Amino acid sequence: MGLKKFIFRKSTAIENNKEVYRKFLINLSENPNHEYLRKLTIEAGEQYYSSLQKNGQLSENDRFAINRDINAAAEHKTINITD
Repeated sequence: MGLKKFIFRKSTAIENNKEVYRKFLINLSENPNHEYLRKLTIEAGEQYYSSLQKNGQLSENDRFAINRDINAAAEHKTINITD
């Protein structure tokens, strides 16, 4: 596979992960006390943020960002997902 194709696939995967995470955050904002939905939202956040890392591993900053996003969703605040 060529480099351009690899980069395109990687960026497409990142965008898909971001969209899935965004939808989970929206659903969580509508159901902030739903514990299973919260768990799924955390997993979607972990998938998205780890896809941004070269090594595929979450950093402490990523975990902080996920918690921030989830708290904002639960409190019906504006959600700004970090790129």
